[in-house]
Amino acid sequence: MRKIQEVSRKRKTIGLSFDFHTDSLWIGYPSQFGDYLISPKERDLFLELLDDRCTHLERRDGELIPIG
Repeated sequence: MRKIQEVSRKRKTIGLSFDFHTDSLWIGYPSQFGDYLISPKERDLFLELLDDRCTHLERRDGELIPIG
């Protein structure tokens, strides 16, 4: 959880995306496989749970961004 840098509604990287869901979330997470694009069934609940656990991020406008 500490490595998550950002959770956004828009993909931040360049590349192809085969995601057809409109409620997709881009998760900025440093890994050898790059970032993640997910579509949780309960998007708001997912963001709420992440907000509780990622104390280095704050929830703003339906996204999680670094504090500050």
